[in-house]
Amino acid sequence: MTLDFLKDEPYVQGTLSAFAKDKKIAESEVLQEPHIRDFLGVLSLPDRFRFFSRAIKAFPEQPLFLTLLLSHFSAISIGDRLRAFDAIKDTGNYSLFFTLLVQIRKQFDASALHPVLESLKKEDISKILEAVSQVEKPEELEVKEILKRFHPKPRWIPSTDLLSRILRMRSEFWANLPSEQWGGESPFIYAQTPERRKEVLKWIYEHTSDPVWVRQYLSVLEYPEDSGRRWIEALDCTGGLLNLFRGIASLAISEEGEKKPSDRTDEPSGESGDWNHTPLKEWNGLSPAMLLAGGGPVENQLLMEFLHKAEQELKEPGDEKAAELFRTWVETLGKGGKPPRQMILEERQKLVLLREQFRKEKEAFLPFHREKRKKKEKPRRR
Repeated sequence: MTLDFLKDEPYVQGTLSAFAKDKKIAESEVLQEPHIRDFLGVLSLPDRFRFFSRAIKAFPEQPLFLTLLLSHFSAISIGDRLRAFDAIKDTGNYSLFFTLLVQIRKQFDASALHPVLESLKKEDISKILEAVSQVEKPEELEVKEILKRFHPKPRWIPSTDLLSRILRMRSEFWANLPSEQWGGESPFIYAQTPERRKEVLKWIYEHTSDPVWVRQYLSVLEYPEDSGRRWIEALDCTGGLLNLFRGIASLAISEEGEKKPSDRTDEPSGESGDWNHTPLKEWNGLSPAMLLAGGGPVENQLLMEFLHKAEQELKEPGDEKAAELFRTWVETLGKGGKPPRQMILEERQKLVLLREQFRKEKEAFLPFHREKRKKKEKPRRR
């Protein structure tokens, strides 16, 4: 085999004559296989790269050029390495491409592969993996795993509407999440005294200047008084994890786990006191009191678990598929031996009882507080 096509390359002509004269061989013999390696050694790095590109395109099946490329790979710049790989890729010989990756991994650290892999498109990596589906050698399996890590798999991501709801949910959970910032207590409990409440309010105003989010954070610190009215404002809450897809996906879970249209409850019925604490089927078993109480640490953790599950198991964006996955997941027994639905309802009920307790203590304290203020007030002058 000879490389006669190189005789027409301007970068070869001068070097070729000088090399042949030095080796005392005919120019026609220089480009024969026995002398190619020595000839490459006298070429400059740019000329050597041009040789690799032309040779690989002309003879993609010849292992000789792969060997030659590897023997000089450490002396080639990263840019030239990428261009050399492009030359191989353009031939469509993805098996040769993979073999070159394996050889480089043998000679260098795995990081030497990263610039090449980062330059590849998703479809290129897919074609390489298809071409080497049957590899068995340890070094080949290692490179295959490296390729997989650079292969951007199709994955599920929440829609804009769903992401917006998740952010609102997290703000509703915030008041019930213990934090070292508040001495290991939740912001709601920490803010029960006037001085501490000022600290929490200060944090809110430092955290966001958006009036919408300020009102959101303030609302979860409050709990309505038992004045006999219906807590209609509960219907403006997100409904937490059990209502994650409510009004977004076409179908949502019902209290019995059956399909039910995601219609909003516009008008409550029944006595106000009963209604405030009555589970609503259209809110998947949450009462208005539970809606206002927000979620806690358990529900927050379950939200993270479901989002991770959706990212791992769903291969494409779309709320409908995620809603179907959610319907099954929320009724399946979890680590604690209970399904997520039951765990959420139990935690929300505990949070309602906690708020009822603080409200009663506050209401019991208010008459004493008002009487104390009256004694301090000076009589008005007539």
